[in-house]
Amino acid sequence: MKKKLKYIIIFIMICIIAYIFYYSEMIRNIFYIVFTSFIIAYILKPFNDYLVEKGMKRKFASIILLIGLCSLIIGLVLFLIPAIIKEGSNINQTNREIFNYINIINEKIKFMRNSSSGNKAFFMLYNKIEHIIRGLANNLIELSIKIGQNILAIAVIPVISYYFLSDSKNIKNKFLILFNAKWRNTIRRTLDDIDKNLSRYIIAQFILSFLISILTFIVLFFLKVDYPIILSMLNGIFNIVPYFGPVFGAVPAIIVALMESPKQALWTVIGLYVLQLIEGNIICPKITGESVDIHPLLVILLLLIGEKFGGIIGMILIIPICVILKVIYEDLNYYLY
Repeated sequence: MKKKLKYIIIFIMICIIAYIFYYSEMIRNIFYIVFTSFIIAYILKPFNDYLVEKGMKRKFASIILLIGLCSLIIGLVLFLIPAIIKEGSNINQTNREIFNYINIINEKIKFMRNSSSGNKAFFMLYNKIEHIIRGLANNLIELSIKIGQNILAIAVIPVISYYFLSDSKNIKNKFLILFNAKWRNTIRRTLDDIDKNLSRYIIAQFILSFLISILTFIVLFFLKVDYPIILSMLNGIFNIVPYFGPVFGAVPAIIVALMESPKQALWTVIGLYVLQLIEGNIICPKITGESVDIHPLLVILLLLIGEKFGGIIGMILIIPICVILKVIYEDLNYYLY
């Protein structure tokens, strides 16, 4: 009876928290801060464990890592912001070039202008591109405003991340108390396996993204494509998404190169294709290894599901979620049956 009452109380608490989370913006903001802090701590955890193994105190190692991360972010911001502003100052000119390019195409297909459907299709395309470009500009402005408004909340994130890092074992033990004693050992081992697999996957993806960003910048800089910093960062981020990511990341660079000349666009396609071959055959197998043992067909289906529910963010998160579910399924089968 006591066990049933305990589970009923836990279920009611979960329902109350879910209700408050859904209807309270303040609670959602707090959750986002805590969740972001947890992700940062989780990414730093393998490095923290390594320093502890080398004899450093866990709390001191946590402080060193967070100071290092904050210094790296500040350094990147100080270096990248001026370059991005410089590149971004020419975006309006590029927008005009895009629209002029579309007008040239329209002149070359005059036969379509005699039909109402062709004319309608052209203006729909024109308006769609204009809407996308204006939307990107507005999103950047809104993001800058939100960062300014939430600067205090952002400053709290390293503090919370520190406690997640330094007291991870204690937090884990407190979490296990919620479960029945006979289940705790199984849940503990399952959490350890999730931690091992997910840590390996996350670190591999971050290293891969960083290397692809650097290599893309080298290719675009060598080919003299405009906005190499922004485009290389986009390609590195998109490459976190398996299979579809390289395509998403290459398209903006090819479009920008096309505004210069078809020849430059062709060389950009060739350069990024060679880069993709190097990534797929050399870099990715070496870095990722066996971190995700999932059939390619299932990965593609999962990516389509992730895109449907969460766009690019959904496509990035769906694979780690699948890794977690896969480990839970395998461990429960192994430990319980």
